[in-house]
Amino acid sequence: MSSVSASGRQASAFEPRPTTGWHPCLFGSGPKGLDRPALLPIPVEDKPGAGVFGRIGTQWEGQMAATKPPANRSLHEQLLRQFRSDIISQRWPPGHRLPFETDLADSHGVSRMTMNKVLTQLTREGFLVRRRKLGTVVARPHAQAAVMEIADIAAEVHALGQAYRFELRERKLRPPRPDEIAGAGIEETSKQPVLYLLGIHFADEQPFCREERIINPEAAPGALDQDFSTVAPGQWLLQEIPWSSAEHRIRAVGAGGAVARDLGLQPGESCLEVIRRTEISGKWVTLASQTYPGDRHELTARFEPRTEAG
Repeated sequence: MSSVSASGRQASAFEPRPTTGWHPCLFGSGPKGLDRPALLPIPVEDKPGAGVFGRIGTQWEGQMAATKPPANRSLHEQLLRQFRSDIISQRWPPGHRLPFETDLADSHGVSRMTMNKVLTQLTREGFLVRRRKLGTVVARPHAQAAVMEIADIAAEVHALGQAYRFELRERKLRPPRPDEIAGAGIEETSKQPVLYLLGIHFADEQPFCREERIINPEAAPGALDQDFSTVAPGQWLLQEIPWSSAEHRIRAVGAGGAVARDLGLQPGESCLEVIRRTEISGKWVTLASQTYPGDRHELTARFEPRTEAG
């Protein structure tokens, strides 16, 4: 077993396992990279004035909302876009069973071969699960707690045998800050507001983690209807919103004034900060900064060496 300490900085990018839905493990690229977990370091660029989130991820790739397709877009691309939108908006919720391939092809006016290619690609991307004799269903989000996975903090606390509680301190819809634009990969010309959330996770009534988060209302419209007074935003996102890739930055930081106050620390005490960005098919979903007291938290991972092609 290997552990990641708070004394260094590490960045990673990872994607879910295509064959099991949005599985939050880290997998390599290339044919054999899908067979076993492997850490994939990516360059991290810090710029002056980038703020606490720094610079993470790629540029936001545009709207995923249903729009009239351009005339030059193929039927294959149109159907991919439409089906992704149906899944992201939860018009097709997790577990939804799709009609038979031939029926889908007939209802959309395409050949069975075209529909097969569409469903195969969506399965490879992790949106769908196809099983012989059982048909095709929308994949369910799948989460586990480990260093390079999307962790459910409530599950972490319960695993320690402690009582969990989340307390929301602030919730508002506002324009993104410059550091959030850079960190989430938001287009600078975008006028879309973000949902900002600040809350504290408790373990046996002691501060366990301070969380700041922004959510993209276009990718997760249901978040606007949630008050998050009883369910933490990360837990809600894991249960309700699919994601196709994510990035982590892990670093040691000193507790600033607000962080020290919220976590019951002295200013300057060591903390472990995990900055996470998730996206769905190139569209950012959320950017979160989770800060833990350095002497009460550690991140571990179990992994195997990748077998090189010979």
